[in-house]
Amino acid sequence: MGKTLQVAADRAYDQSKTVLPAEVARGVYMRNAPSLRALKLMHLMISTAGGRMAQDVRHEMRLSDIRRIEGMAHHDRESLKPLFEELRAAV
Repeated sequence: MGKTLQVAADRAYDQSKTVLPAEVARGVYMRNAPSLRALKLMHLMISTAGGRMAQDVRHEMRLSDIRRIEGMAHHDRESLKPLFEELRAAV
């Protein structure tokens, strides 16, 4: 996870690059794999938190940021809850 944190910090202000933890990218042995929409949400969370993702601080993102992602425009708070649950259940 240390390498992921460093890369996220380096790319925090470059919207053209994404960060994906190697554990998720490999995904070969993943159980309860999240859906594409949940993974899109994870990408947004990582890019929003950047290098601070492991810090014990409150991370916030706007619903309008989520709705700008292709395929996520019609989500509201209630419809996002299952996506967060998918991410939490990924092993």
